[in-house]
Amino acid sequence: RWAGGPAAETVSPVLTAWDLKQFAYCPRVLFYALCMPVKRYTPPKVRIGTDGHGRGARLARRRSGRRCGFGRAEKRFEERGASARLGLSGTADMVLDAGAEVAPVEFKMSGRGPAPNVRAQMAAYAVMLEETLGKPARRGFLVEIPHMQIYPIEIEQADVAALESRVAS
Repeated sequence: RWAGGPAAETVSPVLTAWDLKQFAYCPRVLFYALCMPVKRYTPPKVRIGTDGHGRGARLARRRSGRRCGFGRAEKRFEERGASARLGLSGTADMVLDAGAEVAPVEFKMSGRGPAPNVRAQMAAYAVMLEETLGKPARRGFLVEIPHMQIYPIEIEQADVAALESRVAS
């Protein structure tokens, strides 16, 4: 994916948090999505998950951030973030803003808990939100929609280093 103007010197590669999540899951998924000129197949589980995002957001609007340890944090949905340093962009499903810190929240239809690819996506959102909002993002949350199970994900320096290494290669 490319961002920038028509001049070659202003064009720079931009990866999304989704790209990093897919790469962590299976590099071939990203290769086919970005490099192969084929019509993209959307599996039924992805369509169900997209519909589930709406349900998760509706439920989250009515709840406070106390279950996540954020008290009365402001909730913002579909929050865009970017990192010029790493060439990343993306949209978090929800962001909890407690004033001094922020936390990305992802809604998923899975029932497996925070898989490594979700941790990679969460680290990308944390870096992007820190650069975009100027507030630390040291943790994020995975919300599994079927049962509204919340998993806190601590974003450690090792996660950010792995992200930087993955983007650099």
